[in-house]
Amino acid sequence: SYKLAINLLLEIQKQVKEKNLSRIAYLTQVLFKIPLQPKHRCVSVRMAIKYNFEAENFGVCANLVEILLKKNLPDKVELEKKLAVCNEKKLSNKQGLEILGKDDKFCYKTFARILSDGLYFYCQQCNAVYNDS
Repeated sequence: SYKLAINLLLEIQKQVKEKNLSRIAYLTQVLFKIPLQPKHRCVSVRMAIKYNFEAENFGVCANLVEILLKKNLPDKVELEKKLAVCNEKKLSNKQGLEILGKDDKFCYKTFARILSDGLYFYCQQCNAVYNDS
């Protein structure tokens, strides 16, 4: 999972240079879904909050802020303010992102969600096939 996380961080860095906010918001959601150590997961959640807020994906951002609020962190007041802004914006998502599920799997090459045919997982964008192990 860390190999995927590193590849995602490199792609996020590339997209930041290209100012592709919609893609960055999606990629940070994928990064947040990867099982990482708690301290790294917290960083990935913060990245996803930052970029989804900038992309005006207030519904996604609010869900992520609520995850951090459960942890009673030192910046709780700032997080609550961000959550209030998201609620004022009626939790709307400007970028039209698909909400990613808890058990979603992602392609290592395209970072697209991969689907299952019952035996294997496959990427519809690059035709990569993965087994379930």
